[in-house]
Amino acid sequence: MGLWAAGLPSLNDRLELGPARLGSVLLLISGGALVSMLVAGPLVDRWTSRRVCWFAGPFSGVVLLGPALAPSYWSLAVLAVVFGIGLGVTEVAMNAHSVEVERRYGRPIISAFHGVWSLGGAAGAGSPRSRCRTR
Repeated sequence: MGLWAAGLPSLNDRLELGPARLGSVLLLISGGALVSMLVAGPLVDRWTSRRVCWFAGPFSGVVLLGPALAPSYWSLAVLAVVFGIGLGVTEVAMNAHSVEVERRYGRPIISAFHGVWSLGGAAGAGSPRSRCRTR
C-alpha cells in the first residue's frame, strides 16, 4: 500500500490524469474493494481465512502491477477495479485470520497486527524505490 500511494504522483504525471481522473481511479479502487468485501466473507466461511489469505495476498501483489504499468487512463480504470477487488478480499481474509489467531493466542493482539501493517505501509512509502521522479 505504501508503494502504491507513494507512486501516485508519478502515475499522475505519466498518464497526465489531473485531479478528477486521479480521484476517479481512487474511487474505483474503493468500489472494487467494497464489492469484493461482500463476497470475501462467504469465501472465508467456505474455505477458511488461511486458504483465502494464501490466494488473496499474492493476487493483490500481482494485480498492483496493473495500475502501475497501465498505458492509458481507461486501462488504469479497469485495473484499478481489479486491484480494489484484490485488496478487499485480502483485507477481509487477513482480519478474519487475525481474529482466529487472537482467539487461539488467548489475549488481545489484533491491534499489534494493525500497528505492524501501518509500519509496513510507512516503510514502503519511505523506501528509495517509491520516491517520485520528475521528468
